[in-house]
Parts: sequence; C-alpha cells; structure tokens
Amino acid sequence: MINDFSYYLKAGFPYFYIETYEADRCIEDLKKETKKYNSDAQIFVWDIMTTDLPPDPMEILNKIKESKTRSIFILKNYNWFMTSNNSPNPFIVQFFQNNYEPFCSGNFRKSIVVVSDSSFDSIPSSIKKHFIDLKFDLPDEKEISIILDNLIEIASKNPKFDSKKCTKELKERVVDAALGMTAQAVENSLALCVIQHGELIPKVIDRIKAQDIEGIAGVKYTEYDSSFSELKGLDNLKFFVTKTINHPNSKGIILLGPCGNGKTYFAQCLSNETGMRMLTVEMAEFQGGIVGETEQKVRQAIRAIRAMAGTKGVICLVDELEKSLSGIGGNQTVSSDSITARAMGQWLKFMQDPGCKVYFIATCNDISKIPPEYLRAERWDTAPFFVDLPNIVERETILTHYMKAYNVKGKIKADNLEGWSGAEIKALCRIADMMKSTTDEVIDFIVPMSKTAKKQIQDLRTWAVGNTIPATRKITIGKTERELSL
Repeated sequence: MINDFSYYLKAGFPYFYIETYEADRCIEDLKKETKKYNSDAQIFVWDIMTTDLPPDPMEILNKIKESKTRSIFILKNYNWFMTSNNSPNPFIVQFFQNNYEPFCSGNFRKSIVVVSDSSFDSIPSSIKKHFIDLKFDLPDEKEISIILDNLIEIASKNPKFDSKKCTKELKERVVDAALGMTAQAVENSLALCVIQHGELIPKVIDRIKAQDIEGIAGVKYTEYDSSFSELKGLDNLKFFVTKTINHPNSKGIILLGPCGNGKTYFAQCLSNETGMRMLTVEMAEFQGGIVGETEQKVRQAIRAIRAMAGTKGVICLVDELEKSLSGIGGNQTVSSDSITARAMGQWLKFMQDPGCKVYFIATCNDISKIPPEYLRAERWDTAPFFVDLPNIVERETILTHYMKAYNVKGKIKADNLEGWSGAEIKALCRIADMMKSTTDEVIDFIVPMSKTAKKQIQDLRTWAVGNTIPATRKITIGKTERELSL
C-alpha cells in the first residue's frame, strides 16, 4: 500500500499514518515515492534520538510550522507522544486539528507522516479522521527471491556450500517459509542456515520466524512428529479432511466430543501428515484489561497467523472454542475466558476472508455454549464432526498400540473398557509401565469420565445424533451395526 502514498500526496492530504515493522526500509521507500512526485521536495526524518532536528516532540511541531511549503516530515513513533496516561495530549491534538486545513492549502501545503509499529488505534480518536491509514507490507515473494539469490551467489564462493542442492523446489519452499519476515530477518535467517548447516533448510527458517510470534498473546507455533498411523480410528474425519484441506475454498471444521478422544491430537497429526505448519490459538489470552486492548491483541494474532501461512497455508487450532464464546450471544454468562463480541467479529471476518490461506480446526466439548450464528453454514466446511468415545474395534486397536508402546502386559480386553476414552486407555498403559505392573493390576487407578461426567456425556451424545457427522464410519457386521475404524 506504500505505492498509494504519492497519489494521496498529490491530492493534498497532509497527515499519514503508516504501520510497519521495518521503519528504516519504509522511510527509504517513502523518500523514493516522494521523489517521483516532486524531485525538489524537502524531506526531514525525525525521532527522539535525532541530531539535526529538535528532539523534543513539541519543538518539532514548531519546526514543521516554520518550514517551507511542500516540506515533508517523517516522524518515527510520534504516536507515542500523542497520548499520556491513556488520554490525548491536548497540545499535540490541537496542533493537528488547527493545521489540517492550512496544510491542505496550496499556499501552505505540508505533509506529516507518522511511522510506527503500533496499530492505527494509537492515534487519538479526535484526529483519526484527518489521517490516511496506510500499511507498509513485508517483503513479498519476489523481494525474498532476490535476497535468496544474492545469498546463494555469495555462499557459492565457500566450497562447503553446494549450490547444486538449491533446486527450484527448495527455493520455493525457502521463500514460502520466509514470507511474513522483515527483509533483515530474511537475510539473517538465510545466513544462519548456511553458516550453521551448510545448506538451506526451510524448517530452520520456520523456527526462526516462530520466535517472532512468541510475544504475540494467544498464538503458539509447535512442530509435531505424530501421524495418522498413530491415531487410531476417526476414518470418516480423516477421509474428508485429507480430500478437502488443500482446496482453495476449504475453510475448516469443528470437532465436538468428550475430552480425551483425540480432537487436538488429530490436528497435530494432520499437520505432520500434510506438511503444513500448525499454530495453536488460545483465545482466552486475547482478553485485555483496558478498552480496545482485546481487539488489538486479536489484530496482532491475525497478522502473525497470516505471516506464518505464507503461500502454502497453515493449520490453525482453536482449542475449546466454547470458552471463548461463552459471553457472546444468547443468555450466556460472560466468563473470565470470553472475549468481546467486537473482537470475535474481527476473528470471524478473518475466517471468512477468501484470501486467507488458513485451515481452521476448532475443538469443542459443550456445543450448547456456542451461539448458533457461529455454527451456521459457510462458517465451516461441514456440520461439526462428532468424535465419540471409541467403539470396541477402536478400543482394541488403541489398547494394543499403547501396550506395545509402553511394553506392558495384561488380560484387560476392549470389552472391559466400555466408556473409556483414548487418553484414559493410554494412561492405563503408562501407569502400568511406571509401576512395573500389568494393566489388570492398575486399572482401579483410573475412573473414566463416562462415570464421573455421565450425564454431560450422555446429553452430548444424544444431541449429536442428527446434528453432527460421525468421525467414524458405521458398517454392518452380522446383524449388528457397529462403528468400525478402517
């Protein structure tokens, strides 16, 4: 959007706000754009550490007022001084209000460009209408490719670096991994790959990029080694997702069911199975203590998710969605975990963005706490998938798998574990391993949730019939219809 700057400048708009993580690169591009419009324009760059301009934020305003017509002042992080203790600075706000029309006029035209990494909301609301809000985009594929080619050319002079390994496919993967990073971060990450590993490794760049989002509330990047071969059952769910996840029109799914039956684990396996990066979103962490803070955290999270998505896409797991929506819609009581309807509106708009290369997976344990408008058609690819307690075939498969994984023995069979979740079966084998015992001897140390939360689970299973899609297919064995995992 920086290319639009010169058009607004020609039209006489005096105030601009540009959000960027690359202030210096942004300023250099602003200078180039300005020179296209007026090669004789006087351009001044100010920050509180400057030496040739008054460092005081009030004095620089006098300098601007006294400057020649057509002067352009680029003020780094000037939004810091526009408010004090969450209240607008009256002197600065008054300056911008009083000089808007004079700075628009042809005889006294001047321009002020505030460059900052804060959102546009950092501008006091009383003068927001006077500012043109622009974004300075991070390097695109073309720019990153140029940086990559330059680095390969330099690295090729080192005999330890084999440039022949830099195939077209590898370059594309590296460029995709670097999308969402600043130009300097791209250079540093590529250089680190060459220095530390002697080659370009997309996963290394993923990890470096993930460090940039560690400070973003509610968003976490993690790599997983699990695959569908380790996740037993859920064949209907696996079939649908693997067939649709790469389609440009795919949106995502909701996984409903009792705890401990592999909803989160499915998302982790899917990430490794498809080779897509995965982010976990904890919406409760978006909650802010001051007005507008929650919305700002959501915006930051969305920006981080878009950066991680690149061109290949990313899986975004929202765990326990109902907790985040418990205060929105209906007669639900607002909990400490819920986020505001306005912030959730931002999130839903993000989910519906056709250019959003994000596959959303939301898990849910209690569907009654999610307002109907968040479940309607086109929010998700399908109705919720119901991940039920494992059937006898699945229990047998899960039990066999974990008994082998933990190297434990016992006479317990799938018939003895009716109502047990996959997590509880795993815990049974883990405890037997820790106690150097058998599954028969430790089974009393686990009380399944189907007993402790019997009514809630029964109500959920009753509601699921006709309202959800079974995660496991049903076939007929003899005279009995059973759910069977392929």
